[in-house]
Amino acid sequence: GGMPGMGGMGGFPFNGMSGMNDFSRGGSTPQHAQTYSALKTGTRVLVKDVKSKPFLNSTYGTVMGYEPTKDRYYVNVEDYGKISLSSRNIQQLIRDVTIIGLKSKPELNGVTGDLYDYDNSRQRSLVHVRRENLALQAENIILPSGTVVQLCGLTKGVQYNGKRGTITEIDRAKARYTVALNQSERLSIRFGNVKP
Repeated sequence: GGMPGMGGMGGFPFNGMSGMNDFSRGGSTPQHAQTYSALKTGTRVLVKDVKSKPFLNSTYGTVMGYEPTKDRYYVNVEDYGKISLSSRNIQQLIRDVTIIGLKSKPELNGVTGDLYDYDNSRQRSLVHVRRENLALQAENIILPSGTVVQLCGLTKGVQYNGKRGTITEIDRAKARYTVALNQSERLSIRFGNVKP
Protein backbone atom coordinates (compact mmCIF):
# COMPACT_ATOMS: atom_id res chain seq x y z
CA GLY A 1 0.00 0.00 0.00
CA GLY A 2 0.85 3.66 0.21
CA MET A 3 2.81 5.45 2.84
CA PRO A 4 0.84 6.71 5.82
CA GLY A 5 0.80 10.45 6.27
CA MET A 6 1.90 11.22 2.73
CA GLY A 7 -1.21 13.31 2.15
CA GLY A 8 -1.62 14.31 -1.47
CA MET A 9 1.64 12.75 -2.60
CA GLY A 10 0.07 9.55 -3.92
CA GLY A 11 2.71 9.30 -6.62
CA PHE A 12 5.64 9.46 -4.20
CA PRO A 13 8.36 7.44 -5.92
CA PHE A 14 9.05 4.71 -3.39
CA ASN A 15 6.67 2.16 -4.87
CA GLY A 16 8.65 -0.92 -5.78
CA MET A 17 10.78 -0.72 -2.62
CA SER A 18 8.85 -3.55 -0.99
CA GLY A 19 9.78 -5.74 -3.94
CA MET A 20 13.48 -5.03 -3.55
CA ASN A 21 14.32 -8.65 -2.79
CA ASP A 22 12.93 -9.64 -6.17
CA PHE A 23 16.00 -8.04 -7.75
CA SER A 24 18.75 -8.96 -5.28
CA ARG A 25 19.68 -12.29 -6.88
CA GLY A 26 20.06 -11.04 -10.45
CA GLY A 27 22.51 -8.52 -11.86
CA SER A 28 26.09 -8.41 -10.65
CA THR A 29 27.67 -11.11 -8.54
CA PRO A 30 27.86 -10.47 -4.79
CA GLN A 31 31.67 -10.88 -4.68
CA HIS A 32 32.13 -8.12 -7.25
CA ALA A 33 34.68 -5.52 -6.11
CA GLN A 34 32.16 -2.67 -6.26
CA THR A 35 29.73 -4.18 -3.75
CA TYR A 36 30.26 -1.46 -1.12
CA SER A 37 30.57 1.56 -3.39
CA ALA A 38 27.77 0.90 -5.88
CA LEU A 39 24.03 1.24 -5.39
CA LYS A 40 22.43 -2.15 -4.94
CA THR A 41 20.27 -3.72 -7.61
CA GLY A 42 16.66 -2.79 -6.86
CA THR A 43 17.46 0.67 -5.44
CA ARG A 44 14.90 3.32 -6.44
CA VAL A 45 16.44 6.44 -8.00
CA LEU A 46 15.57 9.88 -9.34
CA VAL A 47 17.06 10.71 -12.76
CA LYS A 48 18.52 14.23 -12.91
CA ASP A 49 20.86 16.57 -14.80
CA VAL A 50 20.92 14.49 -18.01
CA LYS A 51 21.95 16.98 -20.69
CA SER A 52 21.83 14.66 -23.73
CA LYS A 53 18.30 13.41 -22.95
CA PRO A 54 16.61 16.11 -20.84
CA PHE A 55 13.22 14.39 -21.14
CA LEU A 56 14.54 11.78 -18.67
CA ASN A 57 15.09 14.37 -15.93
CA SER A 58 12.71 14.13 -12.96
CA THR A 59 11.68 10.58 -13.86
CA TYR A 60 12.13 7.63 -11.51
CA GLY A 61 13.65 4.25 -12.03
CA THR A 62 15.13 1.15 -10.46
CA VAL A 63 18.82 0.16 -10.57
CA MET A 64 19.24 -3.05 -12.58
CA GLY A 65 23.05 -3.25 -12.61
CA TYR A 66 26.34 -1.37 -12.50
CA GLU A 67 29.34 -1.12 -14.87
CA PRO A 68 32.29 -0.19 -12.60
CA THR A 69 34.79 0.51 -15.40
CA LYS A 70 32.51 3.25 -16.76
CA ASP A 71 30.84 4.27 -13.44
CA ARG A 72 27.47 3.79 -15.14
CA TYR A 73 24.26 2.25 -13.87
CA TYR A 74 21.70 0.34 -15.87
CA VAL A 75 18.41 1.82 -14.74
CA ASN A 76 14.92 0.70 -15.66
CA VAL A 77 13.39 4.17 -16.07
CA GLU A 78 9.60 4.39 -15.83
CA ASP A 79 8.08 4.76 -19.32
CA TYR A 80 11.51 4.56 -21.05
CA GLY A 81 12.91 1.10 -20.23
CA LYS A 82 16.51 0.15 -19.47
CA ILE A 83 18.95 3.06 -19.87
CA SER A 84 22.65 3.44 -19.05
CA LEU A 85 23.25 6.50 -16.84
CA SER A 86 26.30 8.02 -15.17
CA SER A 87 26.34 7.84 -11.37
CA ARG A 88 26.09 11.65 -11.25
CA ASN A 89 22.77 11.49 -13.13
CA ILE A 90 20.92 9.47 -10.51
CA GLN A 91 20.02 10.12 -6.89
CA GLN A 92 19.05 7.22 -4.66
CA LEU A 93 15.75 7.57 -2.82
CA ILE A 94 16.14 6.74 0.86
CA ARG A 95 13.35 5.84 3.26
CA ASP A 96 13.51 6.26 7.05
CA VAL A 97 16.00 9.11 7.29
CA THR A 98 16.00 10.36 10.91
CA ILE A 99 16.12 14.10 11.57
CA ILE A 100 18.45 15.28 14.36
CA GLY A 101 19.78 18.53 15.82
CA LEU A 102 17.35 20.89 14.08
CA LYS A 103 17.22 24.17 15.96
CA SER A 104 14.68 25.87 13.68
CA LYS A 105 12.10 23.05 14.03
CA PRO A 106 13.01 21.08 17.16
CA GLU A 107 9.66 19.26 17.06
CA LEU A 108 10.97 17.32 14.03
CA ASN A 109 14.05 15.94 15.82
CA GLY A 110 13.73 12.15 16.03
CA VAL A 111 11.09 12.05 13.29
CA THR A 112 11.77 9.97 10.17
CA GLY A 113 11.21 11.11 6.60
CA ASP A 114 12.12 10.18 3.05
CA LEU A 115 15.09 11.61 1.18
CA TYR A 116 13.89 12.33 -2.35
CA ASP A 117 16.77 14.37 -3.84
CA TYR A 118 20.13 15.98 -3.10
CA ASP A 119 20.94 19.60 -3.98
CA ASN A 120 24.64 19.60 -4.90
CA SER A 121 24.91 23.37 -5.20
CA ARG A 122 23.61 23.92 -1.65
CA GLN A 123 24.91 20.60 -0.27
CA ARG A 124 21.52 19.78 1.20
CA SER A 125 19.49 16.59 1.35
CA LEU A 126 15.87 17.16 0.40
CA VAL A 127 13.68 15.26 2.85
CA HIS A 128 9.90 14.88 2.89
CA VAL A 129 8.62 14.72 6.47
CA ARG A 130 5.15 15.30 7.91
CA ARG A 131 3.80 16.74 4.64
CA GLU A 132 6.61 19.25 4.21
CA ASN A 133 9.84 19.28 2.26
CA LEU A 134 13.02 20.29 4.06
CA ALA A 135 16.54 21.03 2.77
CA LEU A 136 18.82 19.60 5.45
CA GLN A 137 22.56 19.59 6.07
CA ALA A 138 24.27 16.20 6.41
CA GLU A 139 24.72 16.62 10.16
CA ASN A 140 20.94 17.02 10.57
CA ILE A 141 20.04 13.57 9.26
CA ILE A 142 20.93 10.00 10.09
CA LEU A 143 20.91 7.79 7.02
CA PRO A 144 19.95 4.15 7.57
CA SER A 145 22.48 1.34 7.70
CA GLY A 146 23.03 -0.12 4.20
CA THR A 147 22.93 3.29 2.48
CA VAL A 148 25.66 3.96 -0.11
CA VAL A 149 27.27 7.35 0.56
CA GLN A 150 30.04 9.51 -0.87
CA LEU A 151 32.64 10.85 1.56
CA CYS A 152 33.21 14.62 1.48
CA GLY A 153 34.74 17.47 3.44
CA LEU A 154 37.33 15.32 5.21
CA THR A 155 40.34 17.33 6.45
CA LYS A 156 42.15 14.29 7.88
CA GLY A 157 42.21 11.51 5.32
CA VAL A 158 41.58 13.86 2.40
CA GLN A 159 42.46 10.99 0.04
CA TYR A 160 39.04 9.50 0.90
CA ASN A 161 37.04 12.53 -0.27
CA GLY A 162 34.91 11.50 -3.24
CA LYS A 163 35.12 7.77 -2.41
CA ARG A 164 31.91 5.81 -1.99
CA GLY A 165 31.07 3.17 0.55
CA THR A 166 28.20 1.60 2.48
CA ILE A 167 27.10 2.57 5.97
CA THR A 168 27.47 -0.58 8.10
CA GLU A 169 27.05 0.87 11.62
CA ILE A 170 25.65 4.01 13.21
CA ASP A 171 26.98 5.46 16.48
CA ARG A 172 24.45 8.11 17.51
CA ALA A 173 26.37 9.06 20.67
CA LYS A 174 29.48 9.98 18.67
CA ALA A 175 27.47 11.13 15.60
CA ARG A 176 29.50 8.82 13.35
CA TYR A 177 28.91 6.18 10.72
CA THR A 178 31.12 3.20 10.07
CA VAL A 179 31.48 3.22 6.29
CA ALA A 180 32.82 0.14 4.47
CA LEU A 181 34.76 1.07 1.35
CA ASN A 182 35.55 -2.55 0.49
CA GLN A 183 35.85 -5.96 2.13
CA SER A 184 38.66 -4.91 4.49
CA GLU A 185 38.59 -1.10 4.73
CA ARG A 186 36.17 0.56 7.16
CA LEU A 187 36.26 4.19 8.28
CA SER A 188 34.60 6.05 11.15
CA ILE A 189 33.04 9.13 9.52
CA ARG A 190 31.11 12.04 11.07
CA PHE A 191 27.47 12.39 9.98
CA GLY A 192 28.39 15.70 8.35
CA ASN A 193 31.05 14.17 6.06
CA VAL A 194 28.83 12.11 3.77
CA LYS A 195 26.39 12.81 1.00
CA PRO A 196 23.78 10.32 -0.23
